[in-house]
Amino acid sequence: MRHTILRDGVVAGLLGAASVALWFFCVDLFVGHPFQTPFVLGRGLLGIIGVAPTNVPLVVATYTVFHFVAFLGVGMLTAAIVHWAERVPTVLA
Repeated sequence: MRHTILRDGVVAGLLGAASVALWFFCVDLFVGHPFQTPFVLGRGLLGIIGVAPTNVPLVVATYTVFHFVAFLGVGMLTAAIVHWAERVPTVLA
């Protein structure tokens, strides 16, 4: 079965993003502040563009979208490098 860069990148990106998001959730739940990490990171992200919302669900949702898009991008880049390395093994050197 031949895999495409798109398929491999999406799968890797979604698995990575979900794993990290689950880790954030478990740690935050353990310390008694669910969604604290994505809220703080989301406020920082939105602060970069000059927006300072305090609506927790909105900030968490915004960061979650950014988080998954970033991981999809990294997954796609990694899949492209791996597929390229299958044809040209010296790429990994």
